[in-house]
Amino acid sequence: MSFPWLQPDFIRDMYIAICKDTGEPIQKEGAEWLLNVVKKSPFGQIQMRNVRMGHQTAIQFAKKLEDTDVPVIDLQENSMKDIGFVSLLKYSERHPQLKKLCVGCNDICQEGVLQLSDALASSKLEIIELGNPSGRYFPRGNTKSTHANKAGQQGAIALFKSLVSNKYLKYLGLSNNQLVDPSRQDQETMLFNLFGQMLTQNQTLMGVDLSENNISNAGATSLFRGLSQNYTLQILELNGNNITNQSIPLLSAILTQETCPLTILGLNNNQIGVAGAKSLAFGLCQNYSLQSLSLEDCGLCDEGVGIICDILSRPLMKENFDQSVKLVTGKDEHFDQSEKVFQLMQKVQKDCSPTACDKEILVVDSKGNVMHKVELNKIKSDKSSTKLQQDLVNSMASALGQSQQGQTVQQFASQRSLDGVDFSQIDTLNFGSNNFTVKALKYVCKLLSSQVPIRTLNIRNNRINFEGCFMLAQSLINNQYDLRRVLEDPGAKHELPENAVLPSQLQTLNLQATGVNDDGFLVLCFAISQLNVSQVNFSNNFIGEKGGELALRYIMRSKSLTQFQLQNNQVGHSLIAQINIMLEKNKERILQNGPQRIQNDIQSLKQQTKPLPQYMEELQFLQNSNNRCRTLIQKVQTETDDITSQFTKQIGNVQASIEQVQSALERGESKVKEAVVVTTELNARLAEQKGVCQKNIEEDQRKTQDLEAQAKKKEEEFQQLKGNKADVVEEKKKSIAQMQQQTQKVYENIKLAYKTIEMLKMKYADVVNKVQKSSSVSTLAFGMDYEVVIGVLARQQQVASGAVQIPPPSGYDIEKAAAAGKEAEKTAKKPKKK
Repeated sequence: MSFPWLQPDFIRDMYIAICKDTGEPIQKEGAEWLLNVVKKSPFGQIQMRNVRMGHQTAIQFAKKLEDTDVPVIDLQENSMKDIGFVSLLKYSERHPQLKKLCVGCNDICQEGVLQLSDALASSKLEIIELGNPSGRYFPRGNTKSTHANKAGQQGAIALFKSLVSNKYLKYLGLSNNQLVDPSRQDQETMLFNLFGQMLTQNQTLMGVDLSENNISNAGATSLFRGLSQNYTLQILELNGNNITNQSIPLLSAILTQETCPLTILGLNNNQIGVAGAKSLAFGLCQNYSLQSLSLEDCGLCDEGVGIICDILSRPLMKENFDQSVKLVTGKDEHFDQSEKVFQLMQKVQKDCSPTACDKEILVVDSKGNVMHKVELNKIKSDKSSTKLQQDLVNSMASALGQSQQGQTVQQFASQRSLDGVDFSQIDTLNFGSNNFTVKALKYVCKLLSSQVPIRTLNIRNNRINFEGCFMLAQSLINNQYDLRRVLEDPGAKHELPENAVLPSQLQTLNLQATGVNDDGFLVLCFAISQLNVSQVNFSNNFIGEKGGELALRYIMRSKSLTQFQLQNNQVGHSLIAQINIMLEKNKERILQNGPQRIQNDIQSLKQQTKPLPQYMEELQFLQNSNNRCRTLIQKVQTETDDITSQFTKQIGNVQASIEQVQSALERGESKVKEAVVVTTELNARLAEQKGVCQKNIEEDQRKTQDLEAQAKKKEEEFQQLKGNKADVVEEKKKSIAQMQQQTQKVYENIKLAYKTIEMLKMKYADVVNKVQKSSSVSTLAFGMDYEVVIGVLARQQQVASGAVQIPPPSGYDIEKAAAAGKEAEKTAKKPKKK
């Protein structure tokens, strides 16, 4: 199949445009060179890297491909600038089949990125690389290019705003794009607040590379806050920024979330230090999603690397963490998870902390002042590594617990799987350039011997030396063979036991510049020959011709090695040639086995597709059932919404009625309280009037008794005067009758007073009864005129207090009546004349 970009017309026009951009003369060799570059493009893709493409070439490129749909375009390291980039964006709008576009290091500035933010509204691009490719979607490029893009802060703001509503873009590479202006770092927080808000709304973006953009802790904190509410971002590259341990706790909190989507995390060249490693370990001990962790050149030292490896080698913490730790440690004690992790960290840090030196070399001046000091530790012999290896075995045995030491690794793994103990899923780990030694390597080896599926390990530019090589090799073969025998007799045939169990899944190992010598190289090659390792890097070490020749026999055994680097070592060219021949054979064998594997896969797929028609019918039935269920669900949802709205209205009406009743009750309560106060006052006044009436009655009784005494006296006088004349008697009788009438009136007044008192009591009881029974004072009806009663009682009170006197009856002379009575009596006693 011939692609349009491989045709001579395309190559000719593109080369002519390049010459216009660069001002160079047209030459036949230049066209051939460009054709060879284009031919190296992957199948179905266009890759024209570093061909000096300017804006005229980019415009011509888009025109020549107008009638062609290209899924991937890689134009890294050119100089198309904003004008050329805009032409490619317009091409992507007209050709939705274009999914991946790499234009990193093309002198694209803010204007071009602003055009990109507008184009994302209609473009269906899924992968856009504007920085240095990390090798994930496009091959790695030159990190020191002079044509780096400069999106700038304003371009980034526009780009982040456009991503809020974008539904297609999955990866965005913005490394080394000067997103943060060092002179205006006050706007950094605002920029990454916007980025965080975008993450909370965009659920399509799966990866972003923000490396080398001068991001500080403030920007990282804003970014992490938005990441805590995102459930799709899997790739986060923050390499080469100014992040320290201050923002790592928030990242650690995100890693502990069950919904954390991160699978790849890059923090290279950020000085987080030991404190950052501790904070990160709290998140790693509960994270189930992370698969790749890069911490190269982060200043971890022995303590930081040891802490992270020790935490990763242990079971993940979850709700039944106590049971998990009991399974691993054999202890029944209960403890807090965070406290336990802290204790483990302290133990590892104490174990990895530097000890006092044995000797010191001092450089002093003529005055005796110390100008320089170098600490020296004792140089240990090869045999001294045996103790270190035994410590490693003991530490792994203690981690596995006494109950597991007699089991094989597979048995223990299956047992832990049955018991529900999970381990981290990290398979790629980068601890390069962290200045750690064999103290931390002990915990790296512990991690390799655990159930964590480490496939790629990078520990370059660290000081592990022979002791570390011996320890690493021993852990790779799971202590199934004593490597001292390989060192003592390297020419003999050394094989692992037939029933040896090798749990290591290591495929890529980078030991560049780690101080590997001949003996370390020998034992590592023996261990690697027993595994399915495909790539190994031993560059920049101390491997000599002797060590290379001894280890060659083990290298040649490997059937999986495809890359074996020995640059900058003291090995001969013949040895390197033999290794390269072996590598080529392995590649050919792998390629030859590829078709057979594909055929087996095809046969397996055919077997699996036989019941496909039946599955299609079942799928159709399930889809129809699903559609019916959705219809019913929608109908039920509609009815539910209607009922909910009706209930809401009814609830509103009921609440209004309740509020009215409550207000009426409050008003009635206030009126009742007022009535109680009035009743209390009436009661007090009635009691006062009752007392006044009682006093009046007592006064009337006293007067009555006086009148009775006077009447009795007058009766006696009347008896004495009985002998008076009849007229006197009659007059006396009249006087007595009048006195009796007055007495009778007094008795009637007394009875009337008692009746009045009883009537007032009844009225008061009736009033109280009505007040208690009534829900509103306004409904009370009183059956008497209280003003009259109160007036009478008031006048009686005045009489009782002596303020007012009742005048005695006028027109009646008692003395005259008594004299007349006596006279009448006398007359009556005289005998009548005949």
